[in-house]
Amino acid sequence: MPIDPRSDRPIYHQIADELRERILGGALAPGQKLPSESELVATYGTTRTTVRQALRVLASEGLTEGRRGIGVFVRGSGTLRRMTNERFARRHREAGKAALVWEAEQQHRAWRAEVLELAEVPAPSLVAARFLIPQGEPVFVRRRRIWIDEVPMQLADSYFLPHMAVGTRIAQEDTGPGGVYSRLEEQGYQLTRFTEELSFRMPTPDEAHRLDMAHGVPVVDLVRVAYSHEQPVEVFVSVLAGDKHIFSYEISAD
Repeated sequence: MPIDPRSDRPIYHQIADELRERILGGALAPGQKLPSESELVATYGTTRTTVRQALRVLASEGLTEGRRGIGVFVRGSGTLRRMTNERFARRHREAGKAALVWEAEQQHRAWRAEVLELAEVPAPSLVAARFLIPQGEPVFVRRRRIWIDEVPMQLADSYFLPHMAVGTRIAQEDTGPGGVYSRLEEQGYQLTRFTEELSFRMPTPDEAHRLDMAHGVPVVDLVRVAYSHEQPVEVFVSVLAGDKHIFSYEISAD
């Protein structure tokens, strides 16, 4: 792509535009190394400083990542499609598969859940409001970090009223076939519906570190409530890397 030195658009932005187009168009695939700084200098007939400015633009957009001593690579998204209409179907639980297990298998992905905490904690205001209890009242939490193909994808906290979790497999690292929803239904809490709320923001430094996120990439805050008839039985609060998930919904016209 020829650079137009007479354009009002700075040269480094023109270079970034051309490289971005190649990345988004697939000419530069996830995991592929970009040309070296020297090669870009020769290609665009500009300075190393200008090339570095262009590369910083791409990194700030979450499109590339630098590897010390190696070069700059197209960032691989490792995207997981969350098939929301299907993932909570009872038939999957009856087959012994929790939602994430089924979803990962459908996409031929390897997964693991890193359990960070199993404990009774004071209910945060968001959780208390969904359970219709006073803020600070004890709830049981399962905190996890979810890995897909050894990439950290999601911070996931599941909250339960203590009498539903303590003394059951919900309070253990391994919740057994079908996951926590199967354990709730074994207690007689037949799941009848779920609600989900999605919002978007920039991550905190700790979230960006724990999810290995590139600069400039947002996170998705997901709050899901599982109901047994009109009784909330789980409040799920999650932070997901915005470049690693696609939410897929099907909405009936009826």
